[in-house]
Amino acid sequence: MTAYYARFFFAVRQEGSTLVQIALLLLAAGVLLVPARSIPRLGLNAWIIGVATITLAVGIFGWADHDSHSVSDTLTRAVPALCLILALAVRLIPEPDPARG
Repeated sequence: MTAYYARFFFAVRQEGSTLVQIALLLLAAGVLLVPARSIPRLGLNAWIIGVATITLAVGIFGWADHDSHSVSDTLTRAVPALCLILALAVRLIPEPDPARG
């Protein structure tokens, strides 16, 4: 995904926000590559994390769509941040307790 965004924004659109979007994608990849046991658990319920994730994702999508001219414009703005939000949510959801069956 990062290579696609880099090529598209540097070669076609030539926008400075590309670096921020690439950084978000790399950060999301980094979050997923870190071993799960080294990420601190916050003790939050999976439902709370899910609702917060959806709320934040809808807010980011709304911001990305507020003055876009096309679907692709909205997606190129929103996808990097949505990838980071999803990666963080996946890592923050508590592990199932094997003792509970």
